[in-house]
Amino acid sequence: YEKSLSLNCNQITLAELGYIYGETGKRDEAQGMLDQLFGMKKRQNVIAINLAKVYSGLGANDKAVEWLEKAIEERNAELVLLELETRVGTTGGALKETIKDPRIVKLLRHEGLIS
Repeated sequence: YEKSLSLNCNQITLAELGYIYGETGKRDEAQGMLDQLFGMKKRQNVIAINLAKVYSGLGANDKAVEWLEKAIEERNAELVLLELETRVGTTGGALKETIKDPRIVKLLRHEGLIS
Protein backbone atom coordinates (compact mmCIF):
# COMPACT_ATOMS: atom_id res chain seq x y z
CA TYR A 1 0.00 0.00 0.00
CA GLU A 2 2.81 2.41 0.78
CA LYS A 3 4.22 1.85 -2.72
CA SER A 4 0.82 2.48 -4.31
CA LEU A 5 0.44 5.63 -2.23
CA SER A 6 3.65 7.00 -3.69
CA LEU A 7 2.37 6.20 -7.18
CA ASN A 8 -1.22 7.33 -6.77
CA CYS A 9 -2.39 9.18 -3.69
CA ASN A 10 -6.14 8.53 -3.60
CA GLN A 11 -8.65 8.17 -0.84
CA ILE A 12 -9.00 4.41 -1.15
CA THR A 13 -5.26 3.89 -0.72
CA LEU A 14 -5.15 6.37 2.17
CA ALA A 15 -8.05 4.59 3.88
CA GLU A 16 -6.63 1.09 3.47
CA LEU A 17 -3.17 2.16 4.57
CA GLY A 18 -4.64 4.06 7.52
CA TYR A 19 -6.54 0.94 8.53
CA ILE A 20 -3.41 -1.21 8.30
CA TYR A 21 -1.37 1.31 10.29
CA GLY A 22 -4.02 1.40 12.99
CA GLU A 23 -4.32 -2.39 13.15
CA THR A 24 -0.56 -2.76 13.47
CA GLY A 25 -0.22 -0.20 16.24
CA LYS A 26 1.19 2.61 14.09
CA ARG A 27 -1.29 5.11 15.49
CA ASP A 28 0.60 8.25 14.43
CA GLU A 29 0.81 7.01 10.85
CA ALA A 30 -2.90 6.09 10.89
CA GLN A 31 -3.73 9.56 12.21
CA GLY A 32 -1.63 10.98 9.38
CA MET A 33 -3.81 9.14 6.87
CA LEU A 34 -6.92 10.55 8.58
CA ASP A 35 -5.42 14.04 8.42
CA GLN A 36 -4.76 13.60 4.70
CA LEU A 37 -8.31 12.36 4.10
CA PHE A 38 -9.81 15.31 5.98
CA GLY A 39 -7.52 17.67 4.05
CA MET A 40 -8.66 16.05 0.81
CA LYS A 41 -12.27 16.43 1.98
CA LYS A 42 -11.88 20.22 1.82
CA ARG A 43 -11.18 19.99 -1.93
CA GLN A 44 -13.21 17.02 -3.11
CA ASN A 45 -15.74 14.43 -2.07
CA VAL A 46 -14.28 11.88 0.32
CA ILE A 47 -16.69 9.05 0.85
CA ALA A 48 -17.56 8.43 4.46
CA ILE A 49 -16.77 4.73 4.35
CA ASN A 50 -13.09 5.53 3.81
CA LEU A 51 -12.98 7.55 7.01
CA ALA A 52 -14.80 4.73 8.81
CA LYS A 53 -12.09 2.29 7.71
CA VAL A 54 -9.28 4.27 9.33
CA TYR A 55 -11.23 4.79 12.54
CA SER A 56 -11.95 1.06 12.59
CA GLY A 57 -8.24 0.27 12.29
CA LEU A 58 -7.56 2.60 15.19
CA GLY A 59 -10.16 0.79 17.28
CA ALA A 60 -12.25 3.97 17.51
CA ASN A 61 -15.49 2.07 17.02
CA ASP A 62 -17.82 4.95 17.90
CA LYS A 63 -16.19 7.17 15.26
CA ALA A 64 -16.20 4.32 12.76
CA VAL A 65 -19.92 3.79 13.39
CA GLU A 66 -20.56 7.52 13.04
CA TRP A 67 -18.90 7.56 9.61
CA LEU A 68 -20.62 4.34 8.55
CA GLU A 69 -23.94 5.97 9.43
CA LYS A 70 -22.95 8.84 7.12
CA ALA A 71 -22.01 6.32 4.44
CA ILE A 72 -25.49 4.83 4.70
CA GLU A 73 -27.01 8.32 4.42
CA GLU A 74 -24.82 8.95 1.35
CA ARG A 75 -25.83 5.58 -0.12
CA ASN A 76 -22.18 4.65 -0.73
CA ALA A 77 -21.92 1.83 -3.24
CA GLU A 78 -19.29 0.09 -1.09
CA LEU A 79 -22.03 -0.75 1.42
CA VAL A 80 -22.94 -3.69 -0.81
CA LEU A 81 -19.55 -5.18 0.07
CA LEU A 82 -20.46 -4.98 3.76
CA GLU A 83 -23.53 -7.07 3.05
CA LEU A 84 -21.40 -9.64 1.28
CA GLU A 85 -18.91 -9.66 4.14
CA THR A 86 -21.61 -10.23 6.75
CA ARG A 87 -23.43 -12.84 4.66
CA VAL A 88 -20.45 -15.04 3.86
CA GLY A 89 -18.79 -14.46 7.21
CA THR A 90 -15.42 -13.46 5.84
CA THR A 91 -12.85 -12.45 8.41
CA GLY A 92 -11.00 -9.91 6.29
CA GLY A 93 -11.89 -6.34 5.56
CA ALA A 94 -11.19 -3.03 7.20
CA LEU A 95 -14.64 -2.89 8.79
CA LYS A 96 -14.88 -6.47 9.99
CA GLU A 97 -15.38 -5.56 13.65
CA THR A 98 -17.35 -2.36 13.14
CA ILE A 99 -20.04 -4.02 11.03
CA LYS A 100 -20.80 -6.32 13.97
CA ASP A 101 -21.84 -3.29 16.05
CA PRO A 102 -25.59 -3.57 16.77
CA ARG A 103 -26.13 0.03 15.62
CA ILE A 104 -24.71 -0.75 12.19
CA VAL A 105 -26.49 -4.10 11.92
CA LYS A 106 -29.78 -2.31 12.62
CA LEU A 107 -29.07 0.39 10.02
CA LEU A 108 -27.95 -2.10 7.37
CA ARG A 109 -31.10 -4.17 8.00
CA HIS A 110 -33.26 -1.05 7.81
CA GLU A 111 -31.69 -0.17 4.46
CA GLY A 112 -32.23 -3.72 3.19
CA LEU A 113 -28.51 -4.32 2.86
CA ILE A 114 -28.52 -7.36 5.14
CA SER A 115 -31.25 -9.74 6.22
